[in-house]
Amino acid sequence: MAVLLAAAVPAQAVARLGEPAPALRGAEWFQGEAIERFEPGTVYVLEFWATWCGYCIQAMPHLSELAERYAGRVVFVGVDVMERPPRDVDPEEWTSEAVAGFLATERGRKMTYRTLRDTADKHMEKSWMPAAVQADYSPGAIPMTFVVDAHGRLAWIGHPFAPEGVFDDVLESIVAGDFDTEAFAATKLAEREARLSLRRSRSEARAAELAPILEPLRDAVAAEDWPRVIAEAHKAIAADERTVRETFRPRLEAFRALLASDPAAACGLLGLEKSRAKRQDGPKSSQLADIAALFAET
Repeated sequence: MAVLLAAAVPAQAVARLGEPAPALRGAEWFQGEAIERFEPGTVYVLEFWATWCGYCIQAMPHLSELAERYAGRVVFVGVDVMERPPRDVDPEEWTSEAVAGFLATERGRKMTYRTLRDTADKHMEKSWMPAAVQADYSPGAIPMTFVVDAHGRLAWIGHPFAPEGVFDDVLESIVAGDFDTEAFAATKLAEREARLSLRRSRSEARAAELAPILEPLRDAVAAEDWPRVIAEAHKAIAADERTVRETFRPRLEAFRALLASDPAAACGLLGLEKSRAKRQDGPKSSQLADIAALFAET
């Protein structure tokens, strides 16, 4: 293992497809020497993982096979991020032991390439992972694979499994020097915009459908007529169960107000909320009843 002291450096800009990759920096390296920089002519695969991540562990055998297949042309690096140390321990020491311990297990031995653990200031997580949105992934999702081409540019971002075989083909194309990162980025941007547009359209359509049902409730809230708020909320839910989300906050606000002005009336409504928890509302109503009960106790 190689331990590196992470010197104070300016905040690293988030990685962007087609641009020079951010610095590769780890607090500690395992199963190989530390990499100081991306060398021209060499392709790098960075696989972000954690010891608790089942999908990350499933990807390791195949990534190790690829590392062997492309030995001398591609350098594979595991990047351990987002570990979950207990609160009462030194997080750096705990993470170091967790990674070393995992690598010593049967599953860990299937990761044959070098790996690093992130720095205390989470350099790798903060400077690399937000770039995942460019490939239409969540910035906090792992496993996540980043490929740096032979010119040191971030060429591809994706999941090692999804869809099957894509990563292998992409890596072969990047090594050959004929992968079109610009086209990949444009395609992913278009896919993301289309998905967000569809989500907005559905949300707007839903809001338009529910507006007439929720209008009496909004009037009651504006008038601070809390008993009517409760009544209108229940009418809305009876008319369309999709209003459970929209009525939750007004119902809670009404309970707060009634507990201050008329505790007996507020407590009398708890039975109604609890009965709905068993019939319509599910978790939302149960949560509201529990919160209201806590208010009543105080």
